[in-house]
Amino acid sequence: MNWIKNHCFRHLEREKHRNHLLLFVVGLTYALAEANVLINHEPLSREHLIFFGASASIFSLGLVLNRIERLEGAFKYIMMTLLLLHAMNQAVLFRELPAVYQVFYFNLALTLIYLNGRLTLYVGAISLLFTAVAGAAFHRTGFHYLEPSTINIPIGILAETTLVLWASSKIGTSYAIIVETKDRLARLLRENETQLRIIERQNKVLETYARQVETLAKREERGRIGASLRQELKQLARAAREKQGEPGQESLENAAVRIWKDIDDVVERLAGVEEGFVSQDGLEAELRERAVGFQETTGMEVAVRAEGEPYALPRSHNVTLLRALQDFMIGAAMDRQASDVEAALEYRSGVVRLTLTDNGGKPGEGRMEAAEPLHKKCTELNGTFDIKSFRGKGSVWDITLPVPQERANRIAVLLVDPDPFVRESVALILGEEDDIVIAGALDGGPEAVDYCRRERPDVVLMEVNLPGMDGIEVMRSIKTANPGIQIILFTHRHEVGIVAEAVEAGADAYLLKSMNPRNLAASVRHLMDGGTLLSRQTTAMLASQVLRGAQLERLERKYVSQAVMKEYGLKEKELQILELLAKGKKYREIASSLFLSEGTVRNYLSGIYAKLNAEDRDQAVEKAVRLGLVPHQEQAG
Repeated sequence: MNWIKNHCFRHLEREKHRNHLLLFVVGLTYALAEANVLINHEPLSREHLIFFGASASIFSLGLVLNRIERLEGAFKYIMMTLLLLHAMNQAVLFRELPAVYQVFYFNLALTLIYLNGRLTLYVGAISLLFTAVAGAAFHRTGFHYLEPSTINIPIGILAETTLVLWASSKIGTSYAIIVETKDRLARLLRENETQLRIIERQNKVLETYARQVETLAKREERGRIGASLRQELKQLARAAREKQGEPGQESLENAAVRIWKDIDDVVERLAGVEEGFVSQDGLEAELRERAVGFQETTGMEVAVRAEGEPYALPRSHNVTLLRALQDFMIGAAMDRQASDVEAALEYRSGVVRLTLTDNGGKPGEGRMEAAEPLHKKCTELNGTFDIKSFRGKGSVWDITLPVPQERANRIAVLLVDPDPFVRESVALILGEEDDIVIAGALDGGPEAVDYCRRERPDVVLMEVNLPGMDGIEVMRSIKTANPGIQIILFTHRHEVGIVAEAVEAGADAYLLKSMNPRNLAASVRHLMDGGTLLSRQTTAMLASQVLRGAQLERLERKYVSQAVMKEYGLKEKELQILELLAKGKKYREIASSLFLSEGTVRNYLSGIYAKLNAEDRDQAVEKAVRLGLVPHQEQAG
């Protein structure tokens, strides 16, 4: 019943559902007609059998034709033609009953299901043609009720009925168009209202995002200006101290003392404005504050939770993680159409991690591209930034930042580079850091080895091309004598051979001179905190070289094995059995792997032993390894 209700009486604007309704009405009326026929005729009478067979055939054929998609539009004409033929058949079968002629009016009425004027005219024209021909040619033999003197009456009534139904279909079509247009307008209005609510929500989101960006931008700019001013004042104080000891400056001594003391006081105050560390609970509190503000503005559920024991974070880490949260929330609201966001802050030893998840239904590729500046910032802080997005299941941002540890002593850095400009520039950059001291600046390899043996600096920042001694050998010598010294290869050459040799010689990091100078000090700290400094590009280059070497090894082994197989008359299947034999596989396991019977495997092995002149499996495997047929590392332990 539900199927009939849904497919015959609903969505009648669809042609398929009208076809269903036509079949339903035809089936129901044929059932009623069958009952009427049985009242006047015996079940096994000729009239009943012909009527029942024709009715059942037409209904069954209609069910079949209705399942053919290509006939969906023509179905109504096919069915009405069959119904007209059956009406003529009934008029002949039951010609003694004039009331049977009313079946033609029933067929005309059926055309109203489609509200199709052409279909109505088609059925009416065929009905009129049959009435005229039957009355004129077959009046005496069968159609006595269609007398020539009065034939004009049924023809006239049939024509009038056809025209009335045709006009009704036109009116019905117009009304259907009006109803459909009304429904379409109602849908458009609902869609417009929905779009308007979305636009209003997005405007609120953008306003909140703009305010948060402005706050963070002001904080970053204030920190940058504070850091720059602090360095300038430190240089000014240093210059004032140097002037104190010069001859003829006694009269300025008191003024100089006051100046550099005042400058030191300003420097200390600026230390709180620039980089520095935020309080232990500062980041979590700010994340919650932004989450609450965003939730109040957009209605989106934003949950923040923290794990681990909180500790003070550098201000740069604080700003980066706050920016990550606000970028993620704006993407979740506008691009991915999420309703829930969760931020999980995790404090671990030396590392802080922020995991952001939502339940958005779209990946939001545009916002992924917008996250590139954040990815760059995380890289500058020697952290990682991973993005995962699943259609219909939400997105995940995973940010991990190493936290520099507080040290009792400053990091002693030895510079080794033949270019004096590089030495001076790096010394100037690192010399401005409070926790880093330049232990020395050398231009040759032997001097660097000797210095490290005597002074043992924390970090050696060196070029690979050095006079007097190859840079790779310098690294090897330093690491042999002092394994605890951290070595950073600092060069402009990005070649896989140099990287591989440097890593093998003991280099702990590989940095290009083209890097941002501001990240150099952070890289030194990160290395001293136990981190690694191999860029993704360098790692990918090394991996590519390793894979290329493995491919070459496999290719070489293939050519060697083909030559040996030809020499000893071995077949491909025999080589496969040898490889599995070398891995320690049993006969049953070899048979299962190669889809062979255990007896077939034993027959193959007998042939292998004969060709390799081996007495047992151990001798066969040993000779296969020696000939290069089986790689040694694959041999069973």
